[in-house]
Amino acid sequence: SKGDKVLSDWHEYAPYRYVTNKLVTSLHGTTAFLDLLAAEEQGLLTLRFHAHLLPSGAERAAVLAVGQRPLQQQPFSDWLPLMQQDRHTTEVQAWNAERERVLHEALQRHLLPALERELRVELARLAKEAVIEACADTLRRCVGEAPVPFP
Repeated sequence: SKGDKVLSDWHEYAPYRYVTNKLVTSLHGTTAFLDLLAAEEQGLLTLRFHAHLLPSGAERAAVLAVGQRPLQQQPFSDWLPLMQQDRHTTEVQAWNAERERVLHEALQRHLLPALERELRVELARLAKEAVIEACADTLRRCVGEAPVPFP
C-alpha cells in the first residue's frame, strides 16, 4: 500500500501506522482521530471499526483498527439465537435459514455501515471540539497576561 512506502519513522502520521484494537473511548477529547482521518484521506492507512469483547468479557466496546478487515461477525452470532425457533421440522429449519440470511444481510449491508459512518462523524466532532477548547485555553492564557512594561 501507499502508506507502507510513505510512512517512514519521521513522517507526521508514523505514530498511527501500527494502531490496532484501540478503544474508541480512548479517542474522546483528543485530536488523534483528526490525524487518523487526514492520513486516511491521503491514502496512507485504512480505518476499520468493529465490535469487540473486552478482555474481561464483561462489556462490549467499539474498537478501531488500522488496515485490518473489520470483525463484524460478533453481533451476528449474538442476535441469531433470538431470531430462531427451536423446533426441528423441515419448515422451521428452512425459515431459520431464511432468518439467518436476512439478519446477516441487514447487519452487513445496512446497520454496521451506518453505525460506522455515525461513529466517524461523532469522533470527528469530538476531536474538533478538543482542538477548539485547546485553542481557547491558549488564547485565554495569552490575553490574561499583563503587558510587558517598557522602560
